[in-house]
Amino acid sequence: MLDAAQFKSNIFQGLFQGLGHNAILLIKCYSFIKRFACLMEEQVPASNFPPDQQGLIGQITPEQLEQLKARAREAAIMQTYQQQVAPSAVATPPGVPQQQVVYVKRQLTVAEIILMLLLSCGLVFGVQLAVSFAVNTLPRIEIKMK
Repeated sequence: MLDAAQFKSNIFQGLFQGLGHNAILLIKCYSFIKRFACLMEEQVPASNFPPDQQGLIGQITPEQLEQLKARAREAAIMQTYQQQVAPSAVATPPGVPQQQVVYVKRQLTVAEIILMLLLSCGLVFGVQLAVSFAVNTLPRIEIKMK
């Protein structure tokens, strides 16, 4: 199995052999992959097992593996169930009313009415000006070829 250093060197040897004319791009890619690989190596936990479990790694039988899987599955189900039940279990006391979202319809302010009036007038006059330009000015334009 390849370790991280061998894997990186294999990738970069292939890149440098095949793409010699794009050196700047290669250097940028190399530095990015190198930084990424360093970050990933820092995040990978050490594979040192406690002394009492080192001998058990090769001795797990298929039955024990199935038991471990079943136990992990049940623990995951219980954790999910507790997360779903926990919000409903934290209910408000019976005397306190629950908060509800209320939508209130309000009147428009004078500034909002003026803004809407200006936008609608600008839209109407803009459309009229565009139609007038298209009908009156565009037909008068002549293109002379020499």
